Amino acid sequence: MLAALASDLALRNGVLQSTFLDLTSGNQLFLKSILALAGQRDDRGKKKKKENKDLQQEQVTEEAIREALFGPWQYRDDHHSLGWDPQTQRLHALRHKLPEQDKANRSVRIAVFLASQALPIFPCFVTDHGRFRTTGFFRENGEDWFSWPIWRVPITLETLRSLVTHPFTADLK
Repeated sequence: MLAALASDLALRNGVLQSTFLDLTSGNQLFLKSILALAGQRDDRGKKKKKENKDLQQEQVTEEAIREALFGPWQYRDDHHSLGWDPQTQRLHALRHKLPEQDKANRSVRIAVFLASQALPIFPCFVTDHGRFRTTGFFRENGEDWFSWPIWRVPITLETLRSLVTHPFTADLK
């Protein structure tokens, strides 16, 4: 999982560069968000309170798993979608609320968590030119783009890993 999150071969101002799939910003923390999606809290350095509801684990129900896998998605969960679901993108300049007042994240928590478990398919690496890259992202004419294969018959994980590294041509973007 670590190779999918960052590379210590590409530091920026002494800090690890994060995967291109880390679309969080501001006060959002990618790993802490994934823990929250899994129903866990990052309690390091905090005093635990027995009655504190914020520290209780959220239950994963059969209904939530079924919704994530088969739909329809209801967007009832108050979790960030990590920028992976365009349905949940909020353009605050076009909204009536300030970002600080708009705390509802409405997502399909289990679907976003399951997507986070696919991160090892997209490891980060450094090219021979010293550029930081994430598997599945390509650069053409100064523009980065992401490719994802679509298949009709079941494939193996090894086949999928091979397909996401394939440099698709611009006409397939």
